[in-house]
Amino acid sequence: MKGSSLKNLAMFRKLCGADSLSHVVFVTTKWDAAVAADAERLEAQLAANYLSLELASGAQTARHDNTAASARAALALVLGRAGTTLRLQAQLAQGLRLGETDAGAAVGADLETARQRHEDEAEGLGEELRHAPNEAVKTQLAERLAKAEEQLRRVRIDKEILEMDRAREVLAHQKRVEQAARQAGQSSQAVVTQGVSRRSSGLGPLASFWVAVMEILGQTEEDVKKENEEEERETVPDWMSWQG
Repeated sequence: MKGSSLKNLAMFRKLCGADSLSHVVFVTTKWDAAVAADAERLEAQLAANYLSLELASGAQTARHDNTAASARAALALVLGRAGTTLRLQAQLAQGLRLGETDAGAAVGADLETARQRHEDEAEGLGEELRHAPNEAVKTQLAERLAKAEEQLRRVRIDKEILEMDRAREVLAHQKRVEQAARQAGQSSQAVVTQGVSRRSSGLGPLASFWVAVMEILGQTEEDVKKENEEEERETVPDWMSWQG
């Protein structure tokens, strides 16, 4: 295992948490194509050098030799077991933002390193471009600079996502409006197909999700209702009309 694989494994541990690793099975493949002695030696190295933390926490290994029997044997190690709560799930439920979780913090550190690298690269290319001796060199540098700036843009977006709490905001809003809909006696289907009832501010699941998205984009629930009321005054098919 090399750099990226080791990093992914470390991220996997942070995402799952030690308490959930007992529900993990690492399946090695190509046992049907390998020399048994060599495969067993590599399996032992994998367990000792790379998976020791996971195995010590209760994770298991299985061998897949491209047969249905070996696949069933691997699945049998996890099927029928009680569920588990991942570390990431538990931390989000505690109110942490994604970037504040163990897994998110690790991603954030990597993104910050990447951001600094791309910024330095873009700055260096920009300086070279300003002093390019001819058009051919300028063209090459401009292409490299555009690529570096695009990579930097993507990293910045990823960092912003880590700091956002939009998923929880949407879910929390959905729960609030669904409760309002139940109190008003509106069905989810009626709300989705007919819009917000005049009798209630409640929304169904899909409609409430859309309202939450619009709020994230800067449009409030009242804005959405106002637009719906304006549309109501227009001619629409009977099946789309508002509840009376």
